[in-house]
Amino acid sequence: MAPWPPLAGILSFIFVAYVAANQGFVYRQGHQLMIDGKPWYFIGANAYWLWDEAKWGDKEHINDFFRYCQDYNLKVIRIWGYSHNSPKAAGVYDEFEMEMLDFIISSAGKHDIRLIIALSNFWEAYRSPEELMSLAGEEVEGKDVLDYYRSSKVKQFLKEHFRYVVSRNNTLTGLAYRDDPTIMCWTAMNEARCPGCLTEAEQRDHLAFISELSQALKDYANEQLVSTGTEGFFFDESMTKYNPGAGVRCEGEEWLKLGQLSSIDVLNAHIWNYAYDDGYNIYLDVAAAPAEPELVPEATGVWHSAALVHRMKQRHGFQSGTRNGQGSVLIFKTTGRVPRCEIESRLAPT
Repeated sequence: MAPWPPLAGILSFIFVAYVAANQGFVYRQGHQLMIDGKPWYFIGANAYWLWDEAKWGDKEHINDFFRYCQDYNLKVIRIWGYSHNSPKAAGVYDEFEMEMLDFIISSAGKHDIRLIIALSNFWEAYRSPEELMSLAGEEVEGKDVLDYYRSSKVKQFLKEHFRYVVSRNNTLTGLAYRDDPTIMCWTAMNEARCPGCLTEAEQRDHLAFISELSQALKDYANEQLVSTGTEGFFFDESMTKYNPGAGVRCEGEEWLKLGQLSSIDVLNAHIWNYAYDDGYNIYLDVAAAPAEPELVPEATGVWHSAALVHRMKQRHGFQSGTRNGQGSVLIFKTTGRVPRCEIESRLAPT
């Protein structure tokens, strides 16, 4: 019988196997985003339209796009993980659409680009809450977005959608999406507002929706990060002057509390062009001061999660950075008209 290998050899093998299993994935270590044991900073772009480009245009345009990203040193691209017919019913997806998503992920990986993938949307494009609520078997007439957040049928439908996408085997790479380091981060819902949700109960239900759906993503894809996908609205009256858009509380989001969710690795904020200077600085200040009492009521602070602050500009342009070594920050700058924020506009867009 061959002698047992020395214990050091066994431990070395275990360590190497562990590193290999996690190699290449972006992960969070405290306030810092990391790859292969090294701090990671980046610039990137929002390209939600990329799936349409793959479906309706020449796929070589996708390769061109990622080559341009390399030319400008963009390392992260944000896209949708849902489309007009994906899902088109519970468990039913358009295979052509999904193969185009396969191609985008494959091309991104070949060009050393990471992806943030949002799996549902508050807005009409391309699958509205009303449509998803109907697909989930709920009556839509007379309902508002808070009913959407409270619906157990909706949450189950979304979890099954998440599981399907995250578990899909890419027809080009042979990897399940959840096993592909190209995918840096998942988002349960893009800009999950709750217009008019001002009471404690309404706030709690909105937060519970984000928490439950984000936790499902963490369970399905535990090697990849999960972000909020929200816009960075403050609910605390002392902070509302920093809100993107209309600058008031009526969108129903409390950004500070989102950072306290154990299911969230990365926070987001969408900063409007006119408010960029103040907005950029306030998020960096919060990231750099996790125990600041006027910003964070909990002693543990909001920034036990790494900061990911989105900055959108004409489909292109975000950057990462830190202040005082605290918080990896992705700035995503938005230009255009500021939407009105009215408490009576609780219905999601139709």
